[in-house]
Amino acid sequence: MTSINWYPGHMAKATRELKEQLKQIHLVIEVLDARIPYSSQNPHLEKVIAHKPRLIILNKKDLADVYKTQAWMTYFNQQSTRHAIAVNAFKKTDIKAIISYCETQLLRKSDASSGRQSFQRLNVMIVGIPNVGKSQLINQLANKKSAKVANRPAVTQHQQWVRLSPTVYLLDTPGVLWPKFESEQVGINLAVTGAIKDHIFNMEDVSFYLLRYLTKNYPTLLQRRFKLTSLPEDIVELMMCIGRQRGCIERGGTVDLDKTVKMLLHEYRSGKLGLITLEDC
Repeated sequence: MTSINWYPGHMAKATRELKEQLKQIHLVIEVLDARIPYSSQNPHLEKVIAHKPRLIILNKKDLADVYKTQAWMTYFNQQSTRHAIAVNAFKKTDIKAIISYCETQLLRKSDASSGRQSFQRLNVMIVGIPNVGKSQLINQLANKKSAKVANRPAVTQHQQWVRLSPTVYLLDTPGVLWPKFESEQVGINLAVTGAIKDHIFNMEDVSFYLLRYLTKNYPTLLQRRFKLTSLPEDIVELMMCIGRQRGCIERGGTVDLDKTVKMLLHEYRSGKLGLITLEDC
């Protein structure tokens, strides 16, 4: 499989602006995709925000494997400067939990500064790579359409402040990838989940990778979704079976491979295949 790299010019600018704003930030909210918590962490960003207290948001928990999400939360919560919450951006109780955590951090800072300047406002910065649901999360936090939302990466391209509560203010930042993926696996995972625009990579290669992973780790979900009594050992034959079952047929009765691989990726990204996580902690 060819390597996947994507780093538009506006992302380099966004990283520079992010560094400039950090001085006034008390808490960083890092939004990760619960299906790929490792791959959706920007290692370059990690170096920039490492000194700041951090709230890790495992977003899209409604698409991820429940047991693996719990394992990832345990992993992050064992790190002293981090706290992890798994959320569905459209679930009000999850949104309230985020705001409540931020307000608790303001109280802690005020207590720690007793006898000195009292903290009246908590400045929070939200960061994350493209298409982890960051803009949707901000809209739910602010209870309004404050951030542009689209089901494609790299929609937010400038910074903006959003008032979450009388004491909590959030600075939105554009989704930022990094210049080169050191691991090919990271690039593949980002492609599978839609963090990279589809025209950047070979969709056939990525779809076959996904199918191999599902066959090994979630075979029952595959059989149930595509009504297969068994899974052929040959991965190409399996893809053909899925295409025929879904009616992805060209003139002459042959399977339309292009249509089949796009359908498979869409069904995974939308959660129609089931709750699936692509990496373990």
